[in-house]
Amino acid sequence: MINLGKKNLVWLTIPVTLLFLGTAVFAQIPRQQQQGKLTSQQVKSPAQTKEEIAFEEVQLKLMEQAFEKAVNPETYIVGPGDIFSIVIWGDIQKGFQIPVTAEGKLIIPTIGSLQVADKTLADVKKMVLKAGAKKYLKANVSAYLMVIRKIRVHVVGEVTQPGTYVATPLDRMTDLIARAGELTDLALPSAIEITHTNGKTDTVDYDRFREFGELKYNPHVNGGDIIYIPAFNKETPIIIVKGLTNSTGTRPVFAGETLASFLIRNNVLDKSIDMNHIRVIRKKGPDYLFRFPSQQCNQFKLLNNDIIKIERLRNTVYVKGAVQKPGKYRYSPGFTVLDYVGMAGGMEKSGSLGSIKVYHIATGKTEKGVDAIPLPGDVV
Repeated sequence: MINLGKKNLVWLTIPVTLLFLGTAVFAQIPRQQQQGKLTSQQVKSPAQTKEEIAFEEVQLKLMEQAFEKAVNPETYIVGPGDIFSIVIWGDIQKGFQIPVTAEGKLIIPTIGSLQVADKTLADVKKMVLKAGAKKYLKANVSAYLMVIRKIRVHVVGEVTQPGTYVATPLDRMTDLIARAGELTDLALPSAIEITHTNGKTDTVDYDRFREFGELKYNPHVNGGDIIYIPAFNKETPIIIVKGLTNSTGTRPVFAGETLASFLIRNNVLDKSIDMNHIRVIRKKGPDYLFRFPSQQCNQFKLLNNDIIKIERLRNTVYVKGAVQKPGKYRYSPGFTVLDYVGMAGGMEKSGSLGSIKVYHIATGKTEKGVDAIPLPGDVV
């Protein structure tokens, strides 16, 4: 047995360690060379052409757009910023993604420059086809609208956030009003004015759109349009809405407008409103109580300075008379008169089941019998 001293053991360990380190270093060289080859291959990979990159950008923009329906070429007006796809069909196959310039021109390579701003899409298509026919005898040239341009529209008057907003020619008046916050209490939505860059002004009855959904009263906007929401003046007939509702305040009323039409047009009603207790207070005359919907509500015509009082939905039934604990009790659908009497502790000795009746607050009628079913606000 050979006895190695500590010094000899140390000297023997050093070459072994160097051997392992050398092996590890040389093992890394092919790996680094391989990584270098991969990197050079990646660099040498073919890059996308400008046309391919432009096409992908147009595709992404197209996916971001929201449409009601297909664009009508007969009515859509072309302007700066619209992006067209120009395709040459025939012996020569070419395609271009071309925006309309700020000057309103469509500059098509190999064909020329066309002034297209303020023309309908249908006319622009014809212009491109005609210009292409002069250049290419054995090919057809087509134009397709790919991306809708952005425009600026001004909203002023009785809105909470007047200002200039970015839109598209496919946006409607309501889209811009929504971006400008909401109408103020003084707004007269039945006489909104839209002034165009050509000086023409259109008057729009916004209430007609809100009540009947007629799109002609919610037109598309154009670049540079000024949407003005006027305030009603002293000569405008008004209705005062009171009560626990989000629509309290002063509202204009049309000549001959009915109560039902007014309530719908001004979004007065919601789930928290007591539809059975809509009261109209007239300065010269009696008060009127209505249930909505009803024939009376559809026929009753409002007058200037009428007051409409709205109440919250009552969720209680009142129990009075010869009971142990008279008072108001939570309404429970389907409960009978006898159930509410039981909730009130039962009848006193002086009471009689045969004399029990319920007063229906909505109709003003009285119903007898222990099996009658009270509704919210009724009195037993």
